[in-house]
Amino acid sequence: ETDHRSIAVRCRTMRFLLPNRCLTVACLVALVHVPVLGDESAVLSLDTSTFDAVLGANPLLAVTFYAPWCGHCTNLGPEFEKAARALSGRFTFAKVDATVEIELTERYHVDGYPTIHFFTRGNHEEYTGSRLNASIVQWVVERAGLAMTVATGEEEVQRLLAARRSGSYFVARGSAPLKELFGRLAEENRIMGSFVFLEATAGESPSVRVHRGSGEEVELSGESTAEPGKVFEFVRSQMLPLFGEIDEDNYNTYMAQRPAGMLWVCLSQASLKEDVARISPTLREVAAQHPSFFATYINEDLYSEHVRDELGCTEFPMVVLQVGDLTASEEEPKRYRLPLKEPSALEGLASWIVEAVEGRLEADDLEGAAEDEEDIHEEELEGMAANADTGRLDANAFSDEL
Repeated sequence: ETDHRSIAVRCRTMRFLLPNRCLTVACLVALVHVPVLGDESAVLSLDTSTFDAVLGANPLLAVTFYAPWCGHCTNLGPEFEKAARALSGRFTFAKVDATVEIELTERYHVDGYPTIHFFTRGNHEEYTGSRLNASIVQWVVERAGLAMTVATGEEEVQRLLAARRSGSYFVARGSAPLKELFGRLAEENRIMGSFVFLEATAGESPSVRVHRGSGEEVELSGESTAEPGKVFEFVRSQMLPLFGEIDEDNYNTYMAQRPAGMLWVCLSQASLKEDVARISPTLREVAAQHPSFFATYINEDLYSEHVRDELGCTEFPMVVLQVGDLTASEEEPKRYRLPLKEPSALEGLASWIVEAVEGRLEADDLEGAAEDEEDIHEEELEGMAANADTGRLDANAFSDEL
């Protein structure tokens, strides 16, 4: 029997993990049929019988997989339509009802709605930006261009790196063979990050350097850069930092690695820069000792719902260790929390992780926390209903509910 209360809580707390989406199972608790797009649409409606033909005929194709009952899909519909009209003649936009076209949903591993895939000459990448038409247009246009930037000089490389946010940059320096190799790698692996090539100066050894996280750099050089397998493995294995910021731009990259868990540091915007500078050396050491976990920090001001509901952070800075497959829907990962205000807590972080992994610490009671949250939610609703019955509506309760 389905536990609708725990499912409803899960749906609310996954807003960062699957930003602006309804989960395929979780949101079945709120079935509302709403048409996503109008009859006169610039967006094609595809099914299993037409999808491959349209994909073959359109080298640049954006497809949204939606569910008719999903509220986020309803909100996306008009924005997707505007993007389709803005790029009409240059790109093709289409939609697939994922609740009907199960074969297509499984083929492209759609696990939440809406999911947008952009197909570039057969290769596809999942869209991770905002659901506004301007963001969709910008992202699609950028992805349709060359996968690799060929820099004109070192100044351009440094300018690109200075504008880097949470994503990784891969910079290759060398001659024509490395340029060709790196270009192919970039075209097939756009989701990994941004690829840049610069022709090496006379006497300069060929190299591939990864710029990641907060100032982390790793390099592959010499003869290894001539071997495609070694270059790909280097980029794949080094693309994520030992310790870095996680946000909507790189979350899918983290999850694609199917980590055995995640070490989160919840930080407040007010002291974020100072906290990152203070804890980074220790967190990098800890991450190197526990390579099965990714070490990240998350901005509480930007992702307050995820920080509060999914991670259970109540003070900052705080470390949260999740142990288990974060991509699995069948079982919640175990969760352990440790406040980091005291210097001694940071110094003992490595041993704390060992104790948690070995089962010598008690994990959070996630079921109880979910029930408490739901009870509070129900009390708020009952209070609103009581106020409404007496002709009074408490402004604070109404604001909180929204």
